[in-house]
Amino acid sequence: TVGVQIAKALGAYVVGVCSTDNVELVKSLGADEVVDYKKEDVTEKYTHQDFDLVFDTVGSAAEIWAKNATILKPSGNLVRIAGPDNTMDSPFTFLAAGVNIGYNKVSSFLKRGPGYHLFTTFPNGEVLTKAINLLNETHADPVIDSVNEFTLPSVVAAFDKSMSHRAKGKIVIKIA
Repeated sequence: TVGVQIAKALGAYVVGVCSTDNVELVKSLGADEVVDYKKEDVTEKYTHQDFDLVFDTVGSAAEIWAKNATILKPSGNLVRIAGPDNTMDSPFTFLAAGVNIGYNKVSSFLKRGPGYHLFTTFPNGEVLTKAINLLNETHADPVIDSVNEFTLPSVVAAFDKSMSHRAKGKIVIKIA
């Protein structure tokens, strides 16, 4: 939700992709277009390498990456802030995900497709200061899905909701 707001504040044309339940929320955040993935395949709607950037916050499976690559300009980039989907129930699937990420990264490096970036960060004072400054400069307001008490059942429920990809905004754990 913050990504849409920041991108708009920086002058980007934003196409949001979400489920039916979130269409109005994404519109309210400023997206220029919203694609309901339950009703429409974004890779069929946009077939002419329309995008400079695809920002993946879910952790799409390998076949989704391949489809996303078709809507990116040759100089475009896919940025993933989530790892592969959460079906890593065996060493084999974990290894396969690693191979897939490695293949995409090497292909990107060799310019055999759009750029591929798996974004992770280890927050420190400098990173957090930059993030806060960006939020302040763009006037982005995080959307809060829920506020949970710091109890084991509540934290487990919050984690489960996060892993379900059904939260409409940030899930907050209230410690004090």
